Amino acid sequence: MNICSIVISGTVKRIEAKNVGGTSLVKLGVRVRTGFGDKAQNTYFNVDIWGKAGEAAISQLKDGSPVVIAGEFQPREYEGKNGKAISMDIRCSNWSKPRNFEEMNNQLNHAAPAQDAEIPF
Repeated sequence: MNICSIVISGTVKRIEAKNVGGTSLVKLGVRVRTGFGDKAQNTYFNVDIWGKAGEAAISQLKDGSPVVIAGEFQPREYEGKNGKAISMDIRCSNWSKPRNFEEMNNQLNHAAPAQDAEIPF
């Protein structure tokens, strides 16, 4: 079930390429760091990039690359070692590789909805 569209910026922590039914699939692990100092936390997302976008990603991204991901957030419940857990999955619709973290923050700010956007509820 799709919950919402999401845009994240983080660091590639894992990258692998697969072929699924003749279609390229690149699976990324992306670490998003929030907070500062001793309050800092990491959240990890599993990102699927299909087709030509995935082929471009595998040629341009590597472990440690900054990345901005836009897509559909699809949390998935599974049975882990310690009971039920939630996997934070994103089906990527668009991605970009900024040159540095300052550029990544600028891209993220441009992807965010306008502050005065009308909210329908």
